[in-house]
Amino acid sequence: MTAAARQAFEEAQALESTGDMDKALVSYLKALELAPQDTEIAYRTACALLQAGYLEEAQSQLRRIVFAEPEHLGARASLGNCQLLLGDIANARQNFAEVLDVSPDNRNALYGLASVLLEENKAAEAEVHARHLLELLPDSAPVLTLFAQTQDRS
Repeated sequence: MTAAARQAFEEAQALESTGDMDKALVSYLKALELAPQDTEIAYRTACALLQAGYLEEAQSQLRRIVFAEPEHLGARASLGNCQLLLGDIANARQNFAEVLDVSPDNRNALYGLASVLLEENKAAEAEVHARHLLELLPDSAPVLTLFAQTQDRS
């Protein structure tokens, strides 16, 4: 990573930590332009794009990362999130399942797969993953809501 790329990346991280996501995204994109092969910059940029609602752009970036590094579980789970949000349920399901095959306690993939299964009207299957997630995050309002949705549809 060049000094200019590192500076832009560190600036993006600082802006993100203060909650200024618009400026952080600009800095991440600058860092990515300066170091296009850096996986960490690419991943953080994709996550910023996802948070900002640029789903197609985030999906494209995450696909590139997963293609280059299939074992990058964060990118694969985030790719599943993009696909779920874009309505590509089958590919989202596959990505979440692949993450869980390697990392059964991956919270992002557990939440995502349970959400996919609810979309597919498979509440009983979704409940298994939501219950596991509830064991990991017992005080999380989104997890409690997800679990309640599985119960409501069962």
